[in-house]
Amino acid sequence: MLREFGRVLKPRGIAAFAEPGPRHSTTPQSQYEMRTYGVVEADIDIHAIWDAAKRLGFIDVKLAAFHVPPFHMTLDDYEDLLAGGETLGRWAAATRTFLGGVRTFFLTKAGEEQLDSRRAEGLRAVINAIVEPARAGSPLTLHITVRNAGKARWLEAHEPHGGVTLRAHLYDAGGRLLDLDYGHADLPFPLAPGDEVSFDAVFPPLDAGRYILELDCVAEKVTWFARAGSTPTRVAVDVQ
Repeated sequence: MLREFGRVLKPRGIAAFAEPGPRHSTTPQSQYEMRTYGVVEADIDIHAIWDAAKRLGFIDVKLAAFHVPPFHMTLDDYEDLLAGGETLGRWAAATRTFLGGVRTFFLTKAGEEQLDSRRAEGLRAVINAIVEPARAGSPLTLHITVRNAGKARWLEAHEPHGGVTLRAHLYDAGGRLLDLDYGHADLPFPLAPGDEVSFDAVFPPLDAGRYILELDCVAEKVTWFARAGSTPTRVAVDVQ
């Protein structure tokens, strides 16, 4: 099973396991199931699993420490736990008891992971925009150039998780936010780090007046690039 996980996972892929503990087969529940259903309830030796996993291309193992059901306490006890008091000892003892029969662990496959826009890490964009003369009631057209200035590969715009699009915040001339997500435009194709693309973006009509557009990229269901440290581009718009 570990060999197959090692074969199918991408570099830095993770295989996650929720397993019982090292004396699982001796518990009343396991004994009952073996007698009743004729199944074999095996013990889980995390050290043996890790030794095998290292030989099969995994480079890291991490275990999760938690408590089920949650350790409920009064407000005073909670403050005592945070202060390192007696409640912390009771919580630790209950958690140790629970973890004695549980092994939730994660094996990470060796290799270099190729970052992409399904994660916020490495998302940077350089955006240049020229606004065509605008008239009230007519769509707003911008000539856009976007460069992938980060380390992550951008996925195609229509990908439901991580697809990258160009979007805009709309402000009035004084800098007051009018519309957080005023409009968007799909990038024509996905971009690798260092690549750029030029295209025309069409946004909804505006009333006559002066505005500021803040252009940024968004990785769908991940983040606006600005939240990941990228610098958005602001352009003035004068609608006649």
